[in-house]
Amino acid sequence: ILGSARAEQTWNTLLAYFLDPSQPHGFGAALLKAFLAKVEQVTDDEIDYYHRDIERVTVETEVTSPRNNRLDILIRAPGEWFVCIESKVDASEGDRQTQRYVEDTHIGNEEKGNYPEGGQHYLFLSKEHAPDSSAERFEDIPWRDVVEAFRAELNRSHGQYPERSVSQLDDFLSTVITVTNMEEDDFEQIQKEKIQLLNEYRDDIDELFEAAEDLRQRAIEEWPELFRSHVDDDLWTDEWTTRLDPRE
Repeated sequence: ILGSARAEQTWNTLLAYFLDPSQPHGFGAALLKAFLAKVEQVTDDEIDYYHRDIERVTVETEVTSPRNNRLDILIRAPGEWFVCIESKVDASEGDRQTQRYVEDTHIGNEEKGNYPEGGQHYLFLSKEHAPDSSAERFEDIPWRDVVEAFRAELNRSHGQYPERSVSQLDDFLSTVITVTNMEEDDFEQIQKEKIQLLNEYRDDIDELFEAAEDLRQRAIEEWPELFRSHVDDDLWTDEWTTRLDPRE
């Protein structure tokens, strides 16, 4: 739990969720469009897309090719264009990692040859002052730019998006800003303070968990009678019946 704020897989899952227009967050394609626009603004990459592309775009995580190259996030409009995203929170790039992704003939199980050369895009997402990617085809973009793109969209929305989703997104963006602006020594100090608080209040926490478990056990024991007390006796009996299919 203490380390989850810096878990790359967690960040990738959340970022992919908010970028995916098909997810039930209520943002539609607005965050995806804001993200792609930001990429064009801060890099030399031009991602040309049409409205019909956004309608059928897919966003996936942990996409593995036959060569066992695993992309953190893959955005693609089938047959038109794709964006491969390799993201880092604390870790640095693996041995020739981005170069291997570029040299791979596949994205997942699909051949890159299905896409025009101008529709193949690669992004390296990391802290602002972290080392850049080693592959020339990769464009480097800091997490800060993602935060700015999403927050700008929220500011333009004037309350049109679901409040719960806005709150979830804002929590994620706040975490990104806190962690990416934080020096390693600061993070370790905060973690030590959390552990100290955990040790200090451990007995109280254990009592709370024990009380919750007692309530859970009591509910398990009492629910059948509680259920019966709310059901009409004419509708609920101990008699079992079955209806056979006449074709059998």
